[in-house]
Amino acid sequence: MTLTTKTFTNARDHRPAELDREDRATVVRVLCEWFELWMQASFIDGEYIAEAGDLLGASRHADIDVAVSELLRKEPTAAMFNVAGAFLDGYWLRRAVSDSFDMDGYSAALDVLPPTDKAYAATALALYSALASGASRLNTAQRAAIRQRLLVARGKLLSHNLFPYVLVSLNYLVAPGQSRPILDTGSYRGYRCDDGPVAYFVVERAADGKDVIHVQDVVLHARKLEVLYEMRDDDHTDADAPDLIAACILSTLLEDRFRGQADSVDYINIKTKTTLTLPYGPI
Repeated sequence: MTLTTKTFTNARDHRPAELDREDRATVVRVLCEWFELWMQASFIDGEYIAEAGDLLGASRHADIDVAVSELLRKEPTAAMFNVAGAFLDGYWLRRAVSDSFDMDGYSAALDVLPPTDKAYAATALALYSALASGASRLNTAQRAAIRQRLLVARGKLLSHNLFPYVLVSLNYLVAPGQSRPILDTGSYRGYRCDDGPVAYFVVERAADGKDVIHVQDVVLHARKLEVLYEMRDDDHTDADAPDLIAACILSTLLEDRFRGQADSVDYINIKTKTTLTLPYGPI
């Protein structure tokens, strides 16, 4: 096989063994040429690029992510982060992050890239692959730092209804009792809904008016507040409920009337019976 940019474009039609016969310098050179073609494209197809990353990750060639990092250093544009992120998403699913890869510098791009840009989504997915891959050799500190950045990214995307396909992966980072999600609670609002004889509270996302949570009842038992709710949006999880209910319903809509009366709050999902108990206090 003669390695050309078409090899990566049609990655699904090739096998890693075909790349194994090429030397690393040739692979990197052709990969750089392929990236440059994507820089000139009117549409960047992340799926095709990730397939190329998967192909190379399954080959014998190590430290390809370092070569990608060098491309980003030379051309730190949103387009390059988009292409690089899509490639690394596929590559890191197959191969561990190289020891010499600047993971801190790469993940810091999430602090700079606009959350509305596809480069932000591609970078987040690449970092998730690095974190979740069975090939990962990240140390404890690296894993914690990446996870924290991804929780922040999840909060931005979720609060503003951006890139739902990224949330499919990032939601796995959040579980009741395991993580405190990071949400922009100011991007949500609460209101009371009187539906015939039944009244309930609603938390909606301001960006699109999507109902996120319905609160069926708020009851004080001794010094414990019981909040019965149901999730109305599949992208949000039970771990999101306490901060959103506390900010939009208890604090704002109900004007913090239970302060001084309740020491703790049981947030109870009436469908799954999932319960989170947290102190009653400031958001």
